Amino acid sequence: MRKQLLKKIVLIILLVPLLAGCALPAQVTAKLPFLARLQPLDCSLIRAGILIGKDGDEVAEEQRDGYELALQQINQNGGIQGCDLQLFYQTEEEVGSTNAASRQTYLALRSLVEDDKVAALLGGSSSPASMTAASLANYFNVPILIPSAGGAHILPENNRWGFRFHALESSMAGSVFELIKTEFGAGVQTVVVFEDSTFGHDAAIAAVNAALTSEMDVTGYFAYNAAQTGSDVLAKEVMELQPQIIYLAFSDTAEAEKVLLALQVEKGSLGVVEIARAGGFATHDFLLNSSPETLAAIENLILVTRWSGDEQSPDSQSVDEAFITGFADYTKTKYGEAQLPTLYNAEAYKSLMILADSMNSMISGAAQPPTELKKMREDLRQTLFNYKEVSSAWGLVDFTAGGQNQSGISLLQMFGGEWKAVYPAGKAEAELYFDFQPR
Repeated sequence: MRKQLLKKIVLIILLVPLLAGCALPAQVTAKLPFLARLQPLDCSLIRAGILIGKDGDEVAEEQRDGYELALQQINQNGGIQGCDLQLFYQTEEEVGSTNAASRQTYLALRSLVEDDKVAALLGGSSSPASMTAASLANYFNVPILIPSAGGAHILPENNRWGFRFHALESSMAGSVFELIKTEFGAGVQTVVVFEDSTFGHDAAIAAVNAALTSEMDVTGYFAYNAAQTGSDVLAKEVMELQPQIIYLAFSDTAEAEKVLLALQVEKGSLGVVEIARAGGFATHDFLLNSSPETLAAIENLILVTRWSGDEQSPDSQSVDEAFITGFADYTKTKYGEAQLPTLYNAEAYKSLMILADSMNSMISGAAQPPTELKKMREDLRQTLFNYKEVSSAWGLVDFTAGGQNQSGISLLQMFGGEWKAVYPAGKAEAELYFDFQPR
């Protein structure tokens, strides 16, 4: 009874000044700025669309957990200027880049833009879907934030509406080979091994270009298709070249493990630096659920990534506390036990947080909130271009005129069954080790 009476008194206090044509008390509008506006915010505009992979796809499931945790935290903390953020999901294309798959991405994005009337998009789970979605976003004039795909071709030429949080493949490979040149000088024999997919080719091209720029000798370039070549045959062909460095790029965790196990058999005690580009090497199953045989095969493996849960341990100076703690609680409720987050969890979470921050900033900075969806999309696009943040967890977040985030990389290395951050120096938990033999 007292609670109901208190609510009525508060309502009267808020309504009387408005009915009388007076402003609300400054102490009220300072804490709740959206109450100071004569024109209320239309909460139906506070919507985002998610392009996601099919059910059962590991990357898609990890991204969804990141999105849902971010949504939970956003709305628990007041939403967007007092409105709950709403998410709408559509399934993107399946793996591959066929015309039918591209059409599925088109239909999914069009449904989000025209039927669900979202203010912005996030996605996708694969490189082909992200490329198609970024092009369509420029056609439909709606901002899209891409969390995880790193291929150079994904953002269209003369892009105005696409934003990518993930680092470019060229940036990731470039940092690795610059480091190798610093350690060993030029002329190190390098072999690139990659899956025969859009992601694999993007990563492999970037690796070769970076290796040649750093004056390495690229002696082998192997596209792997499990349906055509066995992992044992591939490993034998690779090791016949006696490489000193093997740069690996796989999005499929199962195939990545097969290739690593086969290489372990062929190389024996020969010292080879194996460098794995995050993708299939960054999933929960690979990082945390690898078999004993795989753990033995990946001892000293160097993982090129943008982020990892092991790098973000509770003792780390770069920990994103709200994410780590929230993810543990979220996964314990959903799966029955707390999990450490992966790159895909983290990038999806951070991308939605960036979008929510941009929405809040855009609306709070306007004299009156947007009333038309077209205007909201345009203002949000400009706000994203102006977005800047520096954090210990992610470093600099800054989208250039082309929509590419200026992000650095991290290196993790497997020591005794545990992943340790080894680069950059400010995040290092252990010293980078090169299992390297001069040839």
